[in-house]
Amino acid sequence: MIKNIIFDLGNVVFSGNSASVLKKLKIRNENIEEIKEKFFKDYSNLDLGKETLEQHFYKSNLSTQSDQNVKSFLINYYKYRDMNTKIIELIHKLKNNKYGIYVLSNNNKEASEYIKKLPELSSVDGWVISCDIHAVKPNKEIYKALFDKFELNPEECFFIDDKERNIEAGKQFGMDGHVLNYDKYDIKALMNNLRKVGVIV
Repeated sequence: MIKNIIFDLGNVVFSGNSASVLKKLKIRNENIEEIKEKFFKDYSNLDLGKETLEQHFYKSNLSTQSDQNVKSFLINYYKYRDMNTKIIELIHKLKNNKYGIYVLSNNNKEASEYIKKLPELSSVDGWVISCDIHAVKPNKEIYKALFDKFELNPEECFFIDDKERNIEAGKQFGMDGHVLNYDKYDIKALMNNLRKVGVIV
């Protein structure tokens, strides 16, 4: 019996990608492409908690680095991401139906601290973020941290993520899951899969 639903953040709880975020930054197209390539392409040290967003910004060595508006936008990029309202509705519905709600995400310190305070996610019972434990999905350490920290039985958990490799890693522990297609945000397919495993939605 499934008792807990585990959510990823990027492309699950939050929609869009770096391109959609950067549309809100009013700068030249060539600078947008440079930012996508240098700032947003490699998150590894951020997700592992090895650097701050400000350190990452300066390491990116952008041609617009002296522009304080660009700096402020980029080190606060997470404030400009749109939420997937259908997933937020699902979280509240599941919480009302007495399921445990948890987040398992590769993310940086500044973003995760901000996201944890969002009222839309007040139903979340527990968080495991990669930067806090210095391990990222699909490495087994981050899954073990989730199960151990909250004393969860993997076979009683269902994981929703946008990457198949992360779902497959969870299955090695006995945790079933669903790959959410972030191009289509196919909520209907997700709901069908939840019902198949006996989740009341």
